[in-house]
Amino acid sequence: MDICNIKKQLKRNYVIFNEIRSAYIYGSVLSDRFKEGKSDIDVLFICKDIEKPHLFLKKIKMKTKKIKTKVDINVVFYSEFIKRWHIYRPPTYFVGIKLANELLWGEDLIRDVNIKDVKPINIYKRIVDLSQGIRGVYVNSKNDDFWCEKYKSFKISFGNLYSQFYF
Repeated sequence: MDICNIKKQLKRNYVIFNEIRSAYIYGSVLSDRFKEGKSDIDVLFICKDIEKPHLFLKKIKMKTKKIKTKVDINVVFYSEFIKRWHIYRPPTYFVGIKLANELLWGEDLIRDVNIKDVKPINIYKRIVDLSQGIRGVYVNSKNDDFWCEKYKSFKISFGNLYSQFYF
């Protein structure tokens, strides 16, 4: 796989969108973990807030067909990005991208992401979101008091790693 060619294809197809403030490539493609034919190319677009995002997302999706390899394009709007919260992306997502990314074009907004942006409550909420999603239940409340009271005894266990959040 020719990473330079992929970058050119991405730029050629997406730089025309003025809504995109920052475009990044990240993930396994920047490391030795990339598997040709199996891995996809991870792309993040941080975009201006717009009135009708569904139309914009549709245009982005249509352009994806012109890329000659499998791409996974994540679109995050600026108001979500500055809060470090997105319905499908926890705050740790942005920190992870900061640690391994390449700016394709635009402003380097990721440079302002700080590991301190990720607090235990953010991770806690994300775990609850995921566990509820698995059960098919989604409680749409991001109010800290709600989460703390409802799940104050929630424990996380990963093999020998054991942790509990205290509030």
